[in-house]
Amino acid sequence: MRFLADSKHKLAFPEALGLPATSGKGEFVLDRAVTGLTDALLRGDEQSARQVAIDLYLAEFKLSRVCDEVFALAFERIGDAWSCGDAEVFQERHACVILHRVLQELSTFLPRVAKAPIAIGCSTAGDHYSLATTMAELVLKDCQWNAFSLGSNLPLASLDQAIRVRRPKLLWVSCSYLTDESRFLAEYDRLYNEHGSTTAFVVGGTALKESTRRQMQYAAYCDNMQHLEAFAGTLRNAMPES
Repeated sequence: MRFLADSKHKLAFPEALGLPATSGKGEFVLDRAVTGLTDALLRGDEQSARQVAIDLYLAEFKLSRVCDEVFALAFERIGDAWSCGDAEVFQERHACVILHRVLQELSTFLPRVAKAPIAIGCSTAGDHYSLATTMAELVLKDCQWNAFSLGSNLPLASLDQAIRVRRPKLLWVSCSYLTDESRFLAEYDRLYNEHGSTTAFVVGGTALKESTRRQMQYAAYCDNMQHLEAFAGTLRNAMPES
């Protein structure tokens, strides 16, 4: 897949790579990709969802942009359809499962970088939304980080132990939902005071309103994956290779 993307060769027999038969044979623009992905996810059509993602990868769209302008928008549309009664809960849940598989497949296309700095992240306790932290992992890998998501619904006390064991240079915390804002702020403050001098804290998510962020310390707040890519790239370039 890396060879195809770099060389601009066309894929003659996608099936030989286990891909949908028409992969690499379509011309995609992002808005059409959003519609195609949304429809595929609502139908539970994993092959078509894979094809949209792979075609965008082969067309050399940045993965951060695909996450922001295709994956995230598709789920906004699915959420709107559910709120209007045009989609069922099971369709949204199945769509999450399919997109997780697609993200994992895209991750396998990225080359491993020797001596890459470590980045870890998660969504916090009570937040079961896992797509954001999985997309963050993918984008950071594309930025030449050794990144891995610890998953969703993770207590900050356990994240403290993960930092001690993994010793990351970057930590991302995704907050789509907070069960107890005061408790979160107190635990986050303790975590930052313990590790903020050696680890760059990056936060994001719809639950972090401006009033909440004013009570937090962090290296960067990111509204989207392209912001995360920009910050991580700057931080990565400032680090010595050793």
